[in-house]
Amino acid sequence: MTKYHPRATTNSHIRKLIQESYESSLVLAKRFGINRKTVIKWRKRQGVEDAAYGTKTIHYRLTPWEQKIIVKVRKHLKPTLDDLVVMLKDHIPAINRDNAYRVLVRHQLNTLPSAFDDRKQGKFGYYLPGFIHLDLAYLPILSGSHQRRYLLVAIDRITKLVFVMVVLGKTQSYAIEFLKGVVAWFPYRVHRVLTDNGREFGKEFTVSCNKLGIKHKRTKVKHPWTNGQVERIIQTIKDATVKQIYYQDYQQLGNDLLQWQNDYNITKKLKSLRYLTPYQKMVEYYQSLDEEKRNQRFKKSIHPIRQVDLTSHPDLRYSNSPCLFPCLI
Repeated sequence: MTKYHPRATTNSHIRKLIQESYESSLVLAKRFGINRKTVIKWRKRQGVEDAAYGTKTIHYRLTPWEQKIIVKVRKHLKPTLDDLVVMLKDHIPAINRDNAYRVLVRHQLNTLPSAFDDRKQGKFGYYLPGFIHLDLAYLPILSGSHQRRYLLVAIDRITKLVFVMVVLGKTQSYAIEFLKGVVAWFPYRVHRVLTDNGREFGKEFTVSCNKLGIKHKRTKVKHPWTNGQVERIIQTIKDATVKQIYYQDYQQLGNDLLQWQNDYNITKKLKSLRYLTPYQKMVEYYQSLDEEKRNQRFKKSIHPIRQVDLTSHPDLRYSNSPCLFPCLI
């Protein structure tokens, strides 16, 4: 591929035509829409490639020997840029912050390696099932309704069981009602709740958590990825419902949300769970406990579900069976 000067007005094909033509430079300049001097220049050239442009020789203020000293000191002592300049100022009078930094950039030493830290970064600590991520999402205002509805979503960090509820307002009272629904819905004990810093998860919500024996944790401000599990599941829910279907009323939307919740918890196999469904993961955890721990952590006995085709049994989607975890909408 031919490399041209940034301001070139001709290409290799035009240059070759200019060199082979017997017409005057004025005629050629008008034909190709270029300056007459450009035509004269390319007639004198032997080839059609651009000559080298830019500075032919780079003049450094620091000598090669001084640059080697800067690199050696940086590698062995690892000083900051300011400390490096102070240390070498007496030995290299021409050194300053700018030319020292350029030397470090050329040798890929402008960034010092981070301090050694044996802690594993970017991973959550180990918790038992019952660590719930909560968040609130906006639902569209449907035709015939003058009030927006909101979607509250809870997902367990370990088992990935999902519980949803549609509420009328973005207030703490509705969040507390949802919290009570979460505690009643999950078959094991909820011990921690992680939320963002929204007003619906304020002091009253924290007090309610304490009364229920739940520790309320909040994410850092402007760190939504800390609560990423519930953020991701909200997008999944919207992709399967409001982004695909035009709903006439909230009752229809609520029925689809209930259907999605039961399908996800019972039939959705997740890679993060080694291709188990959320319900199968909960059963696996239940069966790994002895009798004493089962009584401590679970509110009722859990039994495996046989493979059921929900499409052939639509009534099971809205069943009140505790194994299907009905949505409290």
